[in-house]
Amino acid sequence: MNTRRLDLSDVYRVEAQRIVEARQQAQTLHATGDIRTAGGQVESTVREVIAGRLPPRYRTTHGHILDYNGCVSSQLDVIIAENLASKSLFEASDGTEYVPYESVYALGEIKSTYYKSQEPIQHFSGVLHSLHTNLTRQTNIRHRLLTFMVFCSASDFAVADLEEFYRNTARDQLPSFICFLDLGTVVFTKFLPNGLSQPVPVQYHLATAAEAPASENHKWSLIKWGRENDRAGSNLMFLHLALVQHLQECGVAVPNLYPYFALSLNWDTGEIFG
Repeated sequence: MNTRRLDLSDVYRVEAQRIVEARQQAQTLHATGDIRTAGGQVESTVREVIAGRLPPRYRTTHGHILDYNGCVSSQLDVIIAENLASKSLFEASDGTEYVPYESVYALGEIKSTYYKSQEPIQHFSGVLHSLHTNLTRQTNIRHRLLTFMVFCSASDFAVADLEEFYRNTARDQLPSFICFLDLGTVVFTKFLPNGLSQPVPVQYHLATAAEAPASENHKWSLIKWGRENDRAGSNLMFLHLALVQHLQECGVAVPNLYPYFALSLNWDTGEIFG
């Protein structure tokens, strides 16, 4: 009997093509001057692809993270949050949600194209710094946040442009990984030599990056998954794998909503009876 084999890279190649086509549509819209719609085209498609690969206990949305002090994060393209025991505290008509900090497992930023001149990674690092500095999470929540970026096109990206920035920036202020669909993934990686003394990536430190030792074997690296000229499916596969591995390590993230409402649930007067 012949045993048939399913090549998962073919499955993810089809999913990646959806994102590539969304980028092409976005470029068409951008040329007409409809920049806002063009930007949303790729973001919504990536969110749909992510949401379609996660169990129903998680929801994939976009908007802001809100803490129990009322502090609000910047606009985030992707928020992955607990879905069974908690919901967002407010949802606008365009789908923008305000999600309790405690229920968030991962967050990310999506870009159609990487442009060095815009310094998108440095900007996202600033968003993470602001989040960690200005928002407070309830102490019963222990899991780390997974943070990531997705670029459909690497365009003029070069590792050399990031070296100094990465050396001088704390790891918790850097995205856990960056996925360039047409190029590879930037991730903090443990390398060990194979039988030919060649370095092989054997372990990827994602949300636990701050705990991973800095040594000769642990380095930020660009790993080019898949075959040349056909990398999108493989890089998307890593994106899914990274999210699932992180979520499987997280405890249940359910906020205590009392502090959220206590700030706003004011009372004027009342009557005592009985």
